[in-house]
Amino acid sequence: MIAHAIRRALAVAASLAAGAAPAAGAPLVIGRTADFSGPQAAAVKETTAAARAYFDRVNQAGGVNGRPIVLESMDDGFDPKRTAGNARRLIAEKQPLALMLSRGTANAEAPIPVTQENRIAVVAPIR
Repeated sequence: MIAHAIRRALAVAASLAAGAAPAAGAPLVIGRTADFSGPQAAAVKETTAAARAYFDRVNQAGGVNGRPIVLESMDDGFDPKRTAGNARRLIAEKQPLALMLSRGTANAEAPIPVTQENRIAVVAPIR
């Protein structure tokens, strides 16, 4: 299931990148705000390691149309208010193509207004 979600995130990134026109070789940024320090930390760290391993494999094969994938993660401590704030910060500072693998219903719902406002895809939230 997680591998499918990661492949789906990559497919979203690739399709979004096809319409973008940044400099050749510019990284494709995927954002993640999740619980790296609270009750879901073990599972979050596992899915993050899986995503990084998959993205590393894709990057070693040349990335997506020559562009490497970069996963930018932030700890929200399983607090939906922090999730929303992290989403705002990731979008403002890193300009991700998508946010992926949020964990928990409230944490998946919290950033929806900011992602809609900024037209950022949300991929594979985990309830």
